[in-house]
Amino acid sequence: MRRIHLFLFLLCSLSSLAKVPFEQGHVVYIYEDYSLKIEGDKVFIIRKTYSDRDKICLSKYKKQLLPFSSRGAHMIGTHDTTGNLIANEQYYYKVYWGWDDKITTVPLFPTAMVTDHFGENCFKLQGRWYHVRVEEQQVVKTFLPGFPEHPSIIEESPKGCLLRDEQFVYWYDRETLTTEKLKELNVKNLRFHKLASEYSMLYDEDTFYAVRYWNGQLLEWKDITQDIRGLGLKKKFTEGTFIISQKESGYPEYLIDFKDERLWLWGNHQAMSEENLLLVPLSSTYIEKLDWVEKSGGYYKRVSDYLDGRPPLDLSPIKRPKDLYLVKYKDFYDIHLDLYHDGAQYYAYAKGFHPIQIEKRLVEALTAPEKYSNYHRNFDKRSVVQMALVRDTLVVYELTDWCDAAYLKREKRLPLRILKEIPLTAPLKDLSVCYATPNELLIGAEVIPHQADFDSLTFIACIEKTDKKTKKTIYHCYFKDKNNTYEYSTDRKSLIPIKPFDEDEILSIKK
Repeated sequence: MRRIHLFLFLLCSLSSLAKVPFEQGHVVYIYEDYSLKIEGDKVFIIRKTYSDRDKICLSKYKKQLLPFSSRGAHMIGTHDTTGNLIANEQYYYKVYWGWDDKITTVPLFPTAMVTDHFGENCFKLQGRWYHVRVEEQQVVKTFLPGFPEHPSIIEESPKGCLLRDEQFVYWYDRETLTTEKLKELNVKNLRFHKLASEYSMLYDEDTFYAVRYWNGQLLEWKDITQDIRGLGLKKKFTEGTFIISQKESGYPEYLIDFKDERLWLWGNHQAMSEENLLLVPLSSTYIEKLDWVEKSGGYYKRVSDYLDGRPPLDLSPIKRPKDLYLVKYKDFYDIHLDLYHDGAQYYAYAKGFHPIQIEKRLVEALTAPEKYSNYHRNFDKRSVVQMALVRDTLVVYELTDWCDAAYLKREKRLPLRILKEIPLTAPLKDLSVCYATPNELLIGAEVIPHQADFDSLTFIACIEKTDKKTKKTIYHCYFKDKNNTYEYSTDRKSLIPIKPFDEDEILSIKK
């Protein structure tokens, strides 16, 4: 079912900036960022804690001095359960941040010893690869025999990594610290498709692996080459065209077309049969311009539709069915509405085809490749605004109503409305919580004039404050340019200059 569910969309958006009190008994999620700050010869590690997954609303800021020189200091990778990996001109260090905010720093080895590193635990020391861990502040090195000289990641998870170099594909097991070479695979013609299913594909011309996941973790792989060959495929695996059908629906189907009068369907439990085959051939044809499949003269949006015994699509409302094509566009809604055109008429699909009227400018905005959305950074949870760059103009439009078959039948149009068109004289600038033009800030559906220096304008932080009387949450956003510091708040809806402050003081402004 592919409808725009405005109500569900609005409910889902409530989680993006929600801060749930502990006393309500709800689960509270913590989102953190770590960074370094250099002040002369001193180097500090900074931990920022946010109340939202997009790391916009700052709830805690902590700055700690590190006991080594700032010369050449830089952080490698990101924080994980094994701490932060930091290096300077002299040494590599592991830095641990305890629950009591106590910093523990463990020197690993001189920087001059390191010729390469992989992730945050594998180091090439004087020409040999080692796994390095810290136990009770002691450095433990484990030699990694067979680890590739110059590895790059195909896929990884906490259990292990699929790696490649110039010659081979490898499996590196993070639990056993062993490396296995997958000799059957030709790295020069390797294909890997990470799919939103239990299994993904890894193959070359004549070897096909299914890579299995569970709860998002890569667990294992198995060679299914003979299973596929046993179904009559003679061509090289790399001769097939990989297709993601119904990608925008949220329920994609994965197909390979070998041009052998069959479509090969991946990972569909209905098609697997008792043999539990992952790649199954079906007598059907893929119609690229429509993103449909054709079976016995009937057209279906999905292979699973005819496997379920559903009737083919009714094309009787279409004036010129031979000229029909899918209008491809992207939006930020979780559920997508299909739009078609036959050269004379537009149609929206919701339990059937509905002829609709849609203005040219809106079509240009829908199909524009450059889209901008404030969906995950909106302070007004009712706002469903999207922006599109149409040539040199930013078209701002919004969803206005619930859209289903009844709406389309009654209104004969999409529930979309253009709010404003803004000529652009410079590229749009992403300021995390909003977008900026040389003269305006675009925050949700709000267009806020500003006189800041556009080239140097940056986002500092956002904090939230609850009004004691109204219990309303007010968001305060802070920006700076080369001349001033500025504040925007959701109650004033304007950008005003304020007294400059150091980032360390940001949370004190909240009080």
